Amino acid sequence: MSKYQKIYNLLYLLANSDIISYEKLCKSFNIDNKTLTSLLDVLVMAGIIIEIRSYGRFIQKQESL
Repeated sequence: MSKYQKIYNLLYLLANSDIISYEKLCKSFNIDNKTLTSLLDVLVMAGIIIEIRSYGRFIQKQESL
């Protein structure tokens, strides 16, 4: 599968999915997390997709002083 076909398939999958994880995308396209992140960054910079950050928060236990 060519690089352009992977990008097309990635866009198709993103457009037709409710929620999908990086792990599932990596497995679907047989690529590593770094490559997926790079592809998504390029699509964001080109204005093709918009990155929406998570709205939850991570609560970490802190030791008492």
